[in-house]
Amino acid sequence: MRKALTVATMLAFLAPAHAEDALTQAISFAITGSEGRQVDVVDKKNCVFRMGVRTYFLNNVLTNTITFQPYTRQIGNYTRVGVHGKSKIMEEVYQGVAQPVTDVDLMVESPDHARIIRAWQYIYAHGCKGQTSPF
Repeated sequence: MRKALTVATMLAFLAPAHAEDALTQAISFAITGSEGRQVDVVDKKNCVFRMGVRTYFLNNVLTNTITFQPYTRQIGNYTRVGVHGKSKIMEEVYQGVAQPVTDVDLMVESPDHARIIRAWQYIYAHGCKGQTSPF
């Protein structure tokens, strides 16, 4: 009985780590079209993540206003993801100065438009809360 309890305790401890890995993978794919890019967790509770010079404040996103548009260029297939918020949703450091952004169109390179949409849905179903616009 003691072994069963120990295994159950270990499995319960490992489950959230797997969910966190899936969340960071979903964020990486939603923003870049690639799971291989490193996402740094800045503040998991408030859903703040950093990739390079950009910090994303995903709890500030108005989730019911996110838009997705397939876009083809000569150099590849993209999805234009329109992300909006009442307050800062992204901060980009340019020449040492942090610039807050409340509206952005992300050009996500990937031929899999539907998977990008699923990644954004996963983010808000498994960790981030976001906000909603009244209309």
